[in-house]
Amino acid sequence: VLMLPLFIAGTAMAQGVSPESAQKYTEGQDLFKKRHFQEALVAFEEAVKLDTKNAQAYRAQGKALEKLRNLDNAEEAYKMATSIKPDYIEAYFELGALQYKRKSFKDAQGSFQKVIQLNPSFSEGKAQEYLENAYLKQGGAFFKQRNYPKAAAQYESATQLNPGNSTAFYNLGLAQQRARKYSAAQDAFETAIDLDNTYGKAHRALGDLFKTTGKNSK
Repeated sequence: VLMLPLFIAGTAMAQGVSPESAQKYTEGQDLFKKRHFQEALVAFEEAVKLDTKNAQAYRAQGKALEKLRNLDNAEEAYKMATSIKPDYIEAYFELGALQYKRKSFKDAQGSFQKVIQLNPSFSEGKAQEYLENAYLKQGGAFFKQRNYPKAAAQYESATQLNPGNSTAFYNLGLAQQRARKYSAAQDAFETAIDLDNTYGKAHRALGDLFKTTGKNSK
């Protein structure tokens, strides 16, 4: 289970934010820390009314809205923060985590790709872990829809991100087999077994593949 780190934005504001907006933002932060989320949200909303370029206040809105379970508006607030400040890595991370939680895995992939582009080691590499799982989850969704080529593409992305993930290779093999890409499926199953020789499902899947194709070995 992925744990979302708690990021509380600091009181230092970006250059160019009006003092009045910065003051409202600081008031909101104090309320947020006291877990007065509704009151904090009001302060953050006032902050952006006073200065529509206050990206930190939009990000803080997103966090307060998440606490209040208003997830649609929370997502929009994070997007506003990143649109104002395109290198706002914390907002991209929190946006991706929210999209992942909402099972919007394709959207989450884009957000975490942006985090990695800005700083691969951000939050101890948590973005890579989220991204890998988003590929696997989206692959599973495509597999259930019987869209095996798209499922395979998602699993392939997961294996490229983490070449040591035997489960990703196994899932890739299943998708390739269903897509009748038997050689690619064999490669994937064999890689899963190379990574984990005790992987019983991969051994059985490879055996079933050989029965289907009439092969005994590569």
